[in-house]
Amino acid sequence: MLLSYNVINGVVKNLFEVSKILMQAFPEKFNRETVLQDLMKFEHVLDIHFIQGWSVDESSYSLSLHVKVPFEGEDCALR
Repeated sequence: MLLSYNVINGVVKNLFEVSKILMQAFPEKFNRETVLQDLMKFEHVLDIHFIQGWSVDESSYSLSLHVKVPFEGEDCALR
């Protein structure tokens, strides 16, 4: 009986974590505001108006964002 309880308890915990990955929730280990502040420190970044992060798996993360940078013609290259 105790073994069954431990197995079910482990499954429920894992289901909760897996559901966050499947729902593509912003990873809890990262603070959205801190990420934005760090990105705004880069030269030429004027604004970030969209940021979405999600867990790909337990140890890999992905980030999508819209960054506004100055435009200075077709030959513009940020350095």
